[in-house]
Amino acid sequence: MGAYNTAGASVVLTAYEFLADPRPLRLWAYAVVLAVAAIVLGTVFACYRHLVDERRALGALYAWTVVEVLLVGTAVALSGGGRSSLYLMYALTSVFVVSYYPRRSQVLLGALTLVSYMGALAVDGWNVSTATLTVRVGIVSLVAVMGAFIAAEKDRLAAESMRRAHLLEAVTAAAREVNVLDAGRVLAAVIRGLDKLGLEWAHVSLIDESSGTYSMVHAQGIPEEYLRAATPVGSGIVGLVYRSRDTVLLDRDEALHYVVPVLNQRTPELTAVIGSPLWLDGQLAGVLAGASRRPQGLRPEDAEAFELLAGVASRALEGARRFEQMAQSEARNRHQASHDDLTGLANRSLLNLRLREQLSSARPNRGRVALLLVDLDDFKLVNDTLGHGAGDQLLVTVASRLLTCMRDGDTVARLSGDEFAILVIGLGPEDLDRLARRLLEALSRSSEVGGHSMSVDASIGIALGPATPLNEVELDIAAAELLSNADMAMYEAKRAGKHCHVVFDRAMSDRLRKRMAIEAELPHAIEDGELRVLYQPIFELGDRSISGFEALLRWTNPRLGQVSPVEFIPIAEETGAIIPIGRWVLQQACAELQALRSEDAGWAGLGMSVNLSTRQLRDPALVEHVKSCLAQYCIPAHLLTLEITESSLLQDTASSQARLGALGLLGVQVALDDFGTGYSSLSYLQQLHVNCLKVDKSFVDGLESQANGTGRALIRSIAELGCALDLRTIAEGIETEGQLEVLSRLGCGLGQGWVFAPAVPPERMRELLRSAGASPRAEGGSATAPAEPLRSGRRGGDHASGSIPTAARHNPGVHAGAGAPTSPASLSEAPEALAG
Repeated sequence: MGAYNTAGASVVLTAYEFLADPRPLRLWAYAVVLAVAAIVLGTVFACYRHLVDERRALGALYAWTVVEVLLVGTAVALSGGGRSSLYLMYALTSVFVVSYYPRRSQVLLGALTLVSYMGALAVDGWNVSTATLTVRVGIVSLVAVMGAFIAAEKDRLAAESMRRAHLLEAVTAAAREVNVLDAGRVLAAVIRGLDKLGLEWAHVSLIDESSGTYSMVHAQGIPEEYLRAATPVGSGIVGLVYRSRDTVLLDRDEALHYVVPVLNQRTPELTAVIGSPLWLDGQLAGVLAGASRRPQGLRPEDAEAFELLAGVASRALEGARRFEQMAQSEARNRHQASHDDLTGLANRSLLNLRLREQLSSARPNRGRVALLLVDLDDFKLVNDTLGHGAGDQLLVTVASRLLTCMRDGDTVARLSGDEFAILVIGLGPEDLDRLARRLLEALSRSSEVGGHSMSVDASIGIALGPATPLNEVELDIAAAELLSNADMAMYEAKRAGKHCHVVFDRAMSDRLRKRMAIEAELPHAIEDGELRVLYQPIFELGDRSISGFEALLRWTNPRLGQVSPVEFIPIAEETGAIIPIGRWVLQQACAELQALRSEDAGWAGLGMSVNLSTRQLRDPALVEHVKSCLAQYCIPAHLLTLEITESSLLQDTASSQARLGALGLLGVQVALDDFGTGYSSLSYLQQLHVNCLKVDKSFVDGLESQANGTGRALIRSIAELGCALDLRTIAEGIETEGQLEVLSRLGCGLGQGWVFAPAVPPERMRELLRSAGASPRAEGGSATAPAEPLRSGRRGGDHASGSIPTAARHNPGVHAGAGAPTSPASLSEAPEALAG
């Protein structure tokens, strides 16, 4: 720019001199050539300074200035010498331009210009007056001073611009970190920005409203003990900002009263303290504070940059809060996806994951993986009687008690309603046995639920995994198999009487497969003609005449062979197939009884007994179906006896009583089967329409032994009770003549058992009636003359009439609508029975 100014001035002034005092044309041309040369060289230099670094450009600038002085000096000498006004203007321009150079360059170039001027005067013979020379030197000096002042102001403005650029850079550097998830990183950048502002001591403090204190989370120049301390929120610069809710700037003496005391002791020369609030969701969350000891303190632009940094810090805190909320939400979602909402235990998904982990890392020296499946017994009664709220409360209590019994590394999960699973590793058979007993004991302790004190029983199935690690292909299969095995063991515990634990073995799997086959085949048994009804006679103990028959169901399947009622009746009960099967049995029995009554007038008083299961007793259509069968086959209602077990009365007692009452109004007889083995509540005999008591086989066994005085006393009591209440008494499972004789002496009137006859097909019923005679039950009827009982050549009782194992007898579905099975071995040895 200086070169262009000088060249332009030279051209203008040369033209002026030429016009004022015409010279030869060559001088004009020479001046123009010099001006053009200056312009061209200036252009070349301007391009050059953009192509090279600043240091080289500055050197070239100095060189050009020297050349310029020489060129203009020559032009001035040719156009008028040192007296020329042109030279004065050049001197002024050069001095002004030189003032933009550094101090040393100003001195050098100024001296060079002065020497050039003095040289021009000397060449011209000092042909200038003193006054003119003084005026010219004064003008040049004044211009030099003005140029120096302007240069100084330029330097100040440049420094100020540079400083503002540094402030902006500090704020920008911190702002760039806002998008980082780590709030600490952003706050650290803010602290670094404060350092660029000239704040030697700075800190970011967070306020705890609940405790009324603040603590420093990021700082520079602050002693360690203050970083860890919880300071009252009303003290220091933080207190001022907390009360004012705005930026606070203190200078000099005021600053010393609002800093950390130790800083005041160490640096009494502090000149400024500043603090600005940090906002989080509209609430004051913290304070950004700093202190400076620069003599000039903090300028307005410093305070503005400080507030910008405080805004960056606030954004960082907001980002941290959002990230924390997102992390918490994600953690909650992950927890909800892998845990049960009610109990907080692991759910099935998390159990499967941990089961896979344990199976994949199994080692013989670590012990085998074991899975315990815990199912609460009769939990539905809690929901039905106390409500689902009480049921949920009980489940939470159960979960807590299960956890207290387990180790830290074990997994307790809730799989469904009242079913829990426990995954353990490293326990041997004895340890698992102790653990199962401890769990049952913990659950059985009384607890307060819904304002009621109750205890919980449970059934536990235990399954063991392989002792060696599995690959990825085997893991899913092994995990599913382990769950299935534990489930089978748990149901075995249910069948064994509940409130116990069972360890899985392979026989359970075989039973399950058979059960599944039975479930698949049973629905088609009626239409495929696979079901048959056998009839076991009920006889008078005194004269051994037949008073009636009990209908007993048998099932022979082409694929499964002969299936015991002990196996298929409970399944029919569970699946609901017992309803159509029971109706079919009742129709078959009524049809057979009607056929007997129509064949022989002496058989008109025979009775027929049919078993009713729990599911049938709950059937709303039961009474109408019985009424329909009696009407269809023209059978007097008092000849039909429906046998129920005591346990079936416990479920839905009100509706059961109502249906039994309706049957009683029809005239149908009701027999209480297995009397004495269940709950034996005498209130049933008052509340229900009961006409007959059936003494269980367990009381009949061992009657011949003189040591069995208790059994005889019980039978005598039942017989006397029946006599007192005008109820018939039937003893089941009579296998020997000795038992028959004792029962007669004890007062039993009727009996069933192999000592007389097993269950027989319909065509054999006539033979039994003709050989033994009938004892009709018509009003006022009495038994016919005694006859010799049918011998089978084998002592033994028909399982259908009372020799069912105890566990099966207590199962509500065993006698469901069909009685119990005849042993295949017994059938094969009894030609008069159905061949097995």
